[in-house]
Parts: sequence; structure tokens; C-alpha cells
Amino acid sequence: MVVSVRELLPRTAGYYAGKGAAGILKLGYVKPLEDIPPGLQFGQLTVLGEKSRERVRSGRHYYWRRMIECRCDCGNTKIIELRSLTRGQTKTCGDKTVHNPGVIAARRHGKSFHPLFQVWKAMVSRCHNPNAISYPRYGGRGIKVCGSWHDVSVFIADIEREIGPRPEGKRASGRAVYSLDRIDNDGDYRPGNVRWATLQEQQRNTRKSDSARTGT
Repeated sequence: MVVSVRELLPRTAGYYAGKGAAGILKLGYVKPLEDIPPGLQFGQLTVLGEKSRERVRSGRHYYWRRMIECRCDCGNTKIIELRSLTRGQTKTCGDKTVHNPGVIAARRHGKSFHPLFQVWKAMVSRCHNPNAISYPRYGGRGIKVCGSWHDVSVFIADIEREIGPRPEGKRASGRAVYSLDRIDNDGDYRPGNVRWATLQEQQRNTRKSDSARTGT
């Protein structure tokens, strides 16, 4: 059961509604050592429990740093500092492959069920998510997704117009035979620089690019 801060305010000790210096109503203030009930929700984050607390110094003052484990609406879990939650500074897990305008627009317009959606999501992840396994070989060496393709609707329209849908075929592992490849292996994901290619074709393209860089 999801419990909102507003529902807890009237009856739970440690939560209050008050006005700050600017006269702005502040909801969900938590006393320094008040227990945080599981189910409390901050934006798209739902509290699972407290992981740790310690008294730390900040300048001439001390405060309690409390780390809270939360589950995001997207399914990810993350440990976040409590005051970041109560101040409204953190409202999602921060996964850019999920919480960005392109994904939100895709869900709103039904694109998340399009065959190219997972292709787009994987492309953005390996280029812009440092936690992605493939990031060192893409984003880690400067490969980016062009600005317009951060909108999945634009990406799908461009791919279907320029190179068409992904060719059919499955490998023994169950993965698709063809995947999105960059023609210039050192270039970004952008219109005019992508094609559908098999694993063998991509490996030849990688070796060709390596040879061009080293002059061998």
C-alpha cells in the first residue's frame, strides 16, 4: 500500500506542515531520528526501509545523514539520502534510459510497444548511462546519440524512412541476427550513419576502424 506524505501529516509524529522563510508551504519534514515508515512516497520513489544513519559535520554544524532504500516506479531500487527526498531534490531513480522526455513521450504515445523501442533504449543506454555494461565501448570513448534521436518518435521515423525495419532472423541464442550498426565506427548515432548489420559485419567494421586509427 502506497502512503503519501500528505496522508501522514495529520496523524504521524515527526511530520508537519509549516512555512519556510519565503512563506512557501513545506510538506513532509522529518525529525532527525524519526522512523521512516515503509510505503512513504516521494515523487516516483517508494520507501523500502532505512539502510544507515550517521552524525556528520558540515562546517560548524552537525546533522544526521540518513540513507533510505527506495523502489522507483520503473522498478529500479536505489539508496538515497533522506534530506534529498524530503526537499524534493530527488523524485526518481535517475536512470536516464527510463526517466527522460523521450521515454515518457514514448509511453504517452504508445511507442514503447514499437519493435524499434528496445533498439532505441539500448542505444541511449550504452552511450549515455555510465552504469551500462557496454558504456566503456560507446559513451566511454565519446560516442553519442544525436540530439534529435533522444526523442524516440523522431528516431523511429528516421530509421523507418532511411533503412527500414529491422530484417527478420534469430540466432541460436534467441537474439536478433541484425542489430543497429554505425557505418563510421568512430561516429555518433545519427541520420546517415546507421545501418542494419550482422555480428560478423559489425566485427569487420570495427577492425577496419581500428586499422584506420592505427595506420596498420
